[in-house]
Amino acid sequence: MNLLRGIISAGLAGLLAVACGSDDSGAVSPSDCPAVGAKAKSIAAAIGCKDNSATITSTCQQLYAAKLCTNEWAGLINCISPKPNSDFQCDTNNEFEPKSTVCVAEQTAFNTCISNSN
Repeated sequence: MNLLRGIISAGLAGLLAVACGSDDSGAVSPSDCPAVGAKAKSIAAAIGCKDNSATITSTCQQLYAAKLCTNEWAGLINCISPKPNSDFQCDTNNEFEPKSTVCVAEQTAFNTCISNSN
């Protein structure tokens, strides 16, 4: 599942409401979100997918603002960031996603956290 689609399909507005009062402290600063978006833009451009870096940057900022699944998000981003462009592909919506064998444990942990937050 595309990590961004997993976030969006869970409904960020609803997640933000649920997350109020969460004690998830996160491992990365929200100030890193623009760099996450820049990496997403770079990958998408390199493999010919559409640029959704603004959405990824915004999603990152919203997760930190809500203190929602930030440890899992940081784990996923730290796993994905050093990967070569060849580890990514465009999905059916022309959005980049990691190939099925890339950062599986981190994707699962993040998606599970998001799903459990509903």
